[in-house]
Amino acid sequence: MSPDQADVSIVILARNEAHNLARSLPLLAKQKLQGTVELIGIDTESEDATLSLFDTYGARTFTVSQKDFHHVHTRLFAINQARAPLVVFLVADALPLNEYWLQNLVQPLIEDPAVGAAYSRQLPAPGCVPWEAHDIFRGGSVVREVKHVDWSQPIAVENYRNHIWKFIAFSDVSSCYRKELVRTLPVPEGLAELEDQYWCKCLLEKGYRIVLEPTSLVVHSHNDSIRRLYRRQQTYGRCFAAFVDVQPESMLRLLFHTMEDSVSDLFFLLANREGTALSKLLRAVQIPIMRFLKRLGFRQGFCQGATVKQRASLTRSQENTEQSV
Repeated sequence: MSPDQADVSIVILARNEAHNLARSLPLLAKQKLQGTVELIGIDTESEDATLSLFDTYGARTFTVSQKDFHHVHTRLFAINQARAPLVVFLVADALPLNEYWLQNLVQPLIEDPAVGAAYSRQLPAPGCVPWEAHDIFRGGSVVREVKHVDWSQPIAVENYRNHIWKFIAFSDVSSCYRKELVRTLPVPEGLAELEDQYWCKCLLEKGYRIVLEPTSLVVHSHNDSIRRLYRRQQTYGRCFAAFVDVQPESMLRLLFHTMEDSVSDLFFLLANREGTALSKLLRAVQIPIMRFLKRLGFRQGFCQGATVKQRASLTRSQENTEQSV
């Protein structure tokens, strides 16, 4: 195999992530893969040792300025630089659990040409807040999931539309795509993030299978402040509105699901042996607040995004009418 080729390209986007890369890059170097790997580092004007760490571990590094960084376009740029037919994304603060993370992640695509993408099961980091840890465990089955829609069957199509959130669940925290499939997908106006779930939706609607591979494991979680959690959910809501045609959650259902999630979180918290009684009491008080703000932020962001989308559609319709006159 020539220096310009590889079996798998691993892409890491980073800005000032030296403290995390110092833990993850040695693990990447130990991965047991039946094939060759290239490492691509996308650096956004880091001021720490990020660039030198990429260089130490043999990465091909590209620099993107802060003003030009875009979660979707920058990843598409990285895909176009990849020399391998399979492109793996790993966020800089995710830690592969063992040396089989990579092989297990790419195996579904190697075994079955009908698989367009796969993603890893995530585990929360020690000390993760209960609402985040609970969501991570619920989002990652210990049994392999293969998502597919038979578009020739009306009942399968209806099931997809009724449960679209479950079908398009996907994460670029740790994922693998076929390069030739993703690089040609259009980017909807207003899609600033959530490229992973948008690409998942596109691949499903093109007839491909999507796999959640539970034997590919990474440790990754966030302990967001109230403000950051709310803003993150607002952004997610706006992005989803760019490519998902559903109605926003009503306030009544929002309150009901907030209570439902809060009760479930409390049982999860009580079942966890870590932490003192006082720390659990403090978390128990925080749970309904964080759950409410998480859903409220998403709802408000979704409504904002839907309004922008509707206005853009009306503008295009008016322009087309004027051109046809």
